Amino acid sequence: MSNPESMASEEFLHFSAQYKFTIAFENAVCDDYITEKLWRPLTVGSVPIYMGSPSVQDWLPSLNSAILAVDFLSPKQLAAHISDLNSNDEKYLSYLSHKESMISTGTTKFNTKMKPDLWGSLQDNRYHFIDKFECEMCIRASHNSKGNLNMKVATQKEYFCPKPISSLTGQEDSSNPWLHLWEYSKCEASLLAEIIHGGHQLVNQTVFYHEVLVKMRDHGCS
Repeated sequence: MSNPESMASEEFLHFSAQYKFTIAFENAVCDDYITEKLWRPLTVGSVPIYMGSPSVQDWLPSLNSAILAVDFLSPKQLAAHISDLNSNDEKYLSYLSHKESMISTGTTKFNTKMKPDLWGSLQDNRYHFIDKFECEMCIRASHNSKGNLNMKVATQKEYFCPKPISSLTGQEDSSNPWLHLWEYSKCEASLLAEIIHGGHQLVNQTVFYHEVLVKMRDHGCS
């Protein structure tokens, strides 16, 4: 499993499909950050127990296709709900109704953004979502280079990621490597913004990352 491409292999999907439930806790709670942790169990017919994006319900195939940890007051209450579903086939199968019927999420995001002709996997000869995104970026850059500018600057509304916190305590955990990565990435973004908006001369990779470390040391990443 050290190879990310194996995450979509038939062998791993069959392995994942054996389980009635799958814990699907994201590494960060961001509006626009929903990963294979959710998509894989939905694909193979396992019920995801999800914690992550506040907008997740906009992307589910049905509003009853995942167990949202945020809906429960405590881990004990969540565990009791899972135990109840595990012992009641009718209740459990209601979470898999989207596998046998039309998508019923009632939202436009899932229906418009998750069309089968847009995304897929390498196995079915369709664009992998990362490859598709990269292609769209190239197409847009080419389009803009011909004078067809349609500028849009992303804001926190599009991609807001607060510092990662523990799903158990709700507090920052200094031993969490994702917390350090978040702080490091913030410094990268801050320095890049200074270079772009300040009209600074472009720097090479070595100089850039040295300056990032200096900013972190001097707490200059606000």
